[in-house]
Amino acid sequence: MTIKVSTGLRNKLMDTNPFKTIFNLGFIKIYNGTEPVDADAVISGPTLILTISNNSTGTGITWETAAVAGACLKKASETWSGVASATLTASFFRLVAAGDDATASTTQARVQG
Repeated sequence: MTIKVSTGLRNKLMDTNPFKTIFNLGFIKIYNGTEPVDADAVISGPTLILTISNNSTGTGITWETAAVAGACLKKASETWSGVASATLTASFFRLVAAGDDATASTTQARVQG
């Protein structure tokens, strides 16, 4: 699997924004269908089958305060879950920041894989 990051995420990381701050209260969206060419592209055609949030409440997910051994960031002590809206096979995911409007954008922070 190839991990793709959006132009907006690269720009924010090169500024003063850590990954944790950018994606706190964001969501992981899982789709069925053809993955867009990059994380800047609009998702047009694939079916959203699951949105992962804090305990399936629709509230965004949060991350631990500090990276573990400087190597990885882990989820906060909350339950990340979602309710499938369709019984389809997952093809790709997109981690999006809170407020992402799912349009084509070079300013939205996204990770896709």
